[in-house]
Amino acid sequence: MMKEKDYSILVVDDEPANVLLLTRMLQDSYTVRSALSGGEALAIAQSDDKPALILLDVMMPELDGFEVCRRLKDQPDTKDIMVIFVTAMGDSAAEEVGLNLGAVDYIAKPLRWPIVRARVRNHMNVRKKTDMLEAMSYIDGLTHAHNRRRFDMTLPIEWQRGRRTRRPLALVMIDFDHFKALNDHYGHGSGDICLQQGAAAMTSTLRRPGDLLARYGGEEFVVLLPDTDLEGARRRAEEMRLAVKALRLPHEYSSVADHVTISLGVAAAVPDPIFEPLQLLELADQALNRAKTEGRDRVGIAPPLGTTRSIPAFADCTLVAMPEQPTDTPTAAPEASCKPSPTERNVTSQYREAQTLMGVTITTLEHLLDTPLSGEQRQCVETLRSSAAQLRSFLNSDALKTSVTLAPATALVGGSATSDAPVKSAVAETMAASAAAVAKLAEVRLLLVDDNRANRTVITAMLRKLGYQDVVAVGGGHSALQHLAQQDVDLVLTDCQMPDMNGMELVKRIRSADSEVRQHEVPVIALTGLTDSSAQNLCMQAGINGYLVKPVNLVDLAAMLTKHLGDRATSQLILEPPTPPVPAATNVPTPAATLTPAPLGDDLSPLFRSRELLERVGQDPDIASAVVGQFLSDVPMRIVELHTSLSIGDVERVKFLAHSIKGLAGTIAAPGLQNLAARLETGTQDIASDLILAGELDAEYRRLARVLRHSLQQWTKQRTD
Repeated sequence: MMKEKDYSILVVDDEPANVLLLTRMLQDSYTVRSALSGGEALAIAQSDDKPALILLDVMMPELDGFEVCRRLKDQPDTKDIMVIFVTAMGDSAAEEVGLNLGAVDYIAKPLRWPIVRARVRNHMNVRKKTDMLEAMSYIDGLTHAHNRRRFDMTLPIEWQRGRRTRRPLALVMIDFDHFKALNDHYGHGSGDICLQQGAAAMTSTLRRPGDLLARYGGEEFVVLLPDTDLEGARRRAEEMRLAVKALRLPHEYSSVADHVTISLGVAAAVPDPIFEPLQLLELADQALNRAKTEGRDRVGIAPPLGTTRSIPAFADCTLVAMPEQPTDTPTAAPEASCKPSPTERNVTSQYREAQTLMGVTITTLEHLLDTPLSGEQRQCVETLRSSAAQLRSFLNSDALKTSVTLAPATALVGGSATSDAPVKSAVAETMAASAAAVAKLAEVRLLLVDDNRANRTVITAMLRKLGYQDVVAVGGGHSALQHLAQQDVDLVLTDCQMPDMNGMELVKRIRSADSEVRQHEVPVIALTGLTDSSAQNLCMQAGINGYLVKPVNLVDLAAMLTKHLGDRATSQLILEPPTPPVPAATNVPTPAATLTPAPLGDDLSPLFRSRELLERVGQDPDIASAVVGQFLSDVPMRIVELHTSLSIGDVERVKFLAHSIKGLAGTIAAPGLQNLAARLETGTQDIASDLILAGELDAEYRRLARVLRHSLQQWTKQRTD
């Protein structure tokens, strides 16, 4: 969970003594910044490092507090900053004005320390909970990319920022080619897998915190690239296209390739008051449609904003040649009668624009666009078709009267009539890992950084189960930097909370050009027990590429590696698709049967959840046994040191040891011990109470150890039987 220190407060008062007083009241719990004028406060609020809350004096020269608040609430990127007025004006009318402007509270001078801290704490708690709920509401459930709501909210904010800074803003519209055909022939489960892996691949190309990938709807995605010109956006779009292409997801029903591809449209502009952000979106959409009409699997570039008249995107489609085998035998397949006829294709480039939409059925257009046309779009088609009729004399009238020869659906995508079973078999064979893929995987070098030996044991075992054999595990940030100065690695996995050097500091040193590491841009994945979205955002801002919440499970670990290692990762070696339409590969290793320890009581779940542990490690009893054995080795020493630290009053060491025990208990799914350690980590500020709590923790461990040893015996017996 995000700590109070991770939220910043801005104190604004033209009197330095008041600023000093408020800063001292709050600096122990929060990061506090200050400003001596309204103008300075607005500049800080509009920076990238915005405060969560502003304590704002009302009576200031030049810009008073009311005007500052009004300007904050008028701007989309600052309107959510909480404002508390702090003033000697005690009349209710002034208070009403402030609250009506959008302030959340009003504190009267002279200030009383307990009141200020309590009110700030209450509003910060509300903010933390709001942030968590808001983050959840902005994520697409299937792909874990941002959703349409997040994009619609962010676009005007970035547009306004671009207007202020006079820096360009770029948009990329993305569509998966022939996605409907993939869904129809492979099943919606395969479509879901395609979208999930495609979104992960595209996200892996975005390197800046401000870059945003969102699912726009169905198989359409959109990318927002602040401070990026047209050429920069084109390069990024090309990287995304290649990243999806490198997945080699099978799609034999595509007219483009035998694997999944995407088409992209790019537009960029320096935001200007005479235009609206939706016009930039329209340009990107038109560029996407241009990429489709020119053959798909490519990047379309939009002209500068304001140089073309916006027309409906579908009207930009020009029929182009599709591969076809000549035949004299018409096929009887009326249900698949949406293929353009030779007449519709074989028109010279001189008259191609005139032939657009002319003599072409609505069904044909819908097939080419992979989407049904709305009533308004159909009306526009008829209008354009009527206009094009004026050029009829330039075209071959006999050809125009030629009836459309219809072909079966399989011919439309260059395939052959194939039953479901062979198709599914082909998909399964494609998903199966070849010996060459395994050999390639073994070449991947991984560095694991965690001060907890049990965590190093379990994650190393998981990585090797996934096929990654070259894994180096070290116990701290300094050891990691030393290794990175001597060796190249493909990816780093690091704990966030470690003594001496935490994960954030480690990443900062890796990214620093002054450090001695060989690769400053190596992908880094954070492993942490912090679960709130604010903590995740801090990780990303520090330069971390991905985020896994402890205790880590095998499926999430495999997915994260696939995302950041691309075609060098092979999570499909052991992971079955989540839905039936794409069957699991035939040579996938069969998971071990779930091993459950013999019960020692009516309900052991609060003590030890063996099933949860086994599910977390992919039903591998060897990994589970190694983790439990390491736990039984490490925890007694930590408990002894915990009692020693309590007896001498070393509060910081007690917190660290309690945090360590909490993490170890979470790793093996022991909720009772985990909860006791969490309470001790928080502390009661009373040594006697903490000693009692430590005694309860000791007793809980002894009960747990008896169950764990019994479980180890049962697992060993079941494996040998």
